[in-house]
Amino acid sequence: MKSAFFLIIPFLCAFQCATAQWTISGANIYNSNTGGVGIGTTTPLSLLDVKGALAVGTFAGSAAAPANGLSVSGKASFGISAPSPISAGVPMFSSVTPNVEVFTGSAPGTYEELMTIRHAGVDVTAVNRRLGLLLKMSSESSVGESGKNGGMVLESSIGYANVPSLSLVTSSTDRLTITYDGKIGMGTTAPVTALDVLATATSVGVRSISSGTLGGGSGGGLLAITNTEPNATDQRLGFLGFGAPNNSVAPLTYKYAASISGFASEDWTGGTNGSYLSFSTTTNGGTASSERMRIDNAGNISIGTTDPKGYKLAVNGSAIATALWVKLNANWPDYVFKTGYRLPALTEIKTYIDANHHLPDVPTEQDVKQNGLNLGEMNRVLLQKVEELTLYMIEQDKKLQQQQKEIDELKRKQ
Repeated sequence: MKSAFFLIIPFLCAFQCATAQWTISGANIYNSNTGGVGIGTTTPLSLLDVKGALAVGTFAGSAAAPANGLSVSGKASFGISAPSPISAGVPMFSSVTPNVEVFTGSAPGTYEELMTIRHAGVDVTAVNRRLGLLLKMSSESSVGESGKNGGMVLESSIGYANVPSLSLVTSSTDRLTITYDGKIGMGTTAPVTALDVLATATSVGVRSISSGTLGGGSGGGLLAITNTEPNATDQRLGFLGFGAPNNSVAPLTYKYAASISGFASEDWTGGTNGSYLSFSTTTNGGTASSERMRIDNAGNISIGTTDPKGYKLAVNGSAIATALWVKLNANWPDYVFKTGYRLPALTEIKTYIDANHHLPDVPTEQDVKQNGLNLGEMNRVLLQKVEELTLYMIEQDKKLQQQQKEIDELKRKQ
């Protein structure tokens, strides 16, 4: 009997010491211990340390709690306050109470707060590493299941996870990627310029649509290409290139076989903004593009030359058209047949030709070589000469008829 009594005494002491750390207050129980509480561990690292799964709420059916981590069934808040309804003014959502909400503080004034998802212990090994945030719609149906997710992924395949890229993902496919140095790729994960857009063969790469009213210089789709303010002539304002990649693996580089470029035609720092457009193409068998056409600051168009010499259209080369209309500012030479027109005597014409070696009003050979030929004006001058020749022939015919009349009269008298 004594032996049993002495065995019970240590047990009662241990029980008394253990229960002394918990205090019951009505339906509540609390612990006044200043150390940590460990569940599944004898060495807690915080006030509450759970080694294994921690479930909060009621789980049923397929929505079972995971084997590890924290699972919450129902609405939960982390921080200093309970979830509250989101304002009805929040885009896309009406007034609802969030299922999970994180509060970091409630004091007014300026604040900077940070939430991180971090993986430590990365070494120099060059393997693929990814941190992601996945959003997924319901999983009750297997139809179209792969297209029901979206999220954000930070990834790197370089040692120490250096130079990572950040991608927005839908349907398990990267849609928009931002590289570590700020380049943006849409349809490509390896952009080489500030913005790379890779479209499929049947899709439009970039489309600009405006809801503004057309007309009056406003509305319509807008694509603006700008640069820093030029301080000298011929500094490029923007470039629109058409070409293909030089290589098939990242980082891609590009060759542009055709382009449209905007240039400054003066120094802009004085407040004026003169400019011109240049159009370039590459010949078959060639590898470098050349300027083919230019529209200068006055709206003059040059083809095959960069100097229109003040003309609205300058072409250095041949041209063909099925029809060409020239509207003259000067009068059409029907005045030659009007009463009062002074027809120069043929002796005057001969004297002029002997002195100048060309007809009156007709440009010289030197003029044509130096300045070209005004087709409209030349046709007007030629028509004037034809009409004058017609008058000379009419006058000559009168004389011939008079001479023939006199000859016939002489023959009758013989």
